[in-house]
Amino acid sequence: RTNSSTLYITVDLTNPTSTINTPSNNSATNDNTPDINFTLTDNIGNPINYTFFLNGSTNKTGNVANNTATNVTMNALSNGLWLIIVQATDNASNKANSSTLYLTIDTLNPTSTINAPSNNTNTTDSTPDINITMTDNLDSNITYNIYLNGSINKTGFVSNNTATNVTLSDALANGLWLIIAEA
Repeated sequence: RTNSSTLYITVDLTNPTSTINTPSNNSATNDNTPDINFTLTDNIGNPINYTFFLNGSTNKTGNVANNTATNVTMNALSNGLWLIIVQATDNASNKANSSTLYLTIDTLNPTSTINAPSNNTNTTDSTPDINITMTDNLDSNITYNIYLNGSINKTGFVSNNTATNVTLSDALANGLWLIIAEA
């Protein structure tokens, strides 16, 4: 046997696993390049290849050590809902996907408008209705705060982009009042 050679092969019939650790599912962030922490495990392979799919398209690829929590920063994402999956691929080309992470990116602040009464209005009503409109690019319900001379007077929720009357919690005394509506 002078001309023989040795061949070693590894049979791997087991799929790797892929788990997204953070952020939590159905969460929102104002960071458009969020870090995703994930762990890939395999019965044999080290390292393990990963592919991030965002709304079905590849965003990041690379490899990580077996069974090691790892942070990867996503490429810049636009505002809106993103469906994120991390696919693990071992050395035998076995693949497994993580559960889908639903993550909302929202980098825009809501806006607030006082529609009525108009600025510098004189009134005999000590509890005037303040008509406000709060607008946001994503949320359907928006939290509002009404401030009187810097102190919070009223808090609640309004529908997005809907003019709403809000009655002040406390009666106003005679004098000039600064009213601020905040979304």
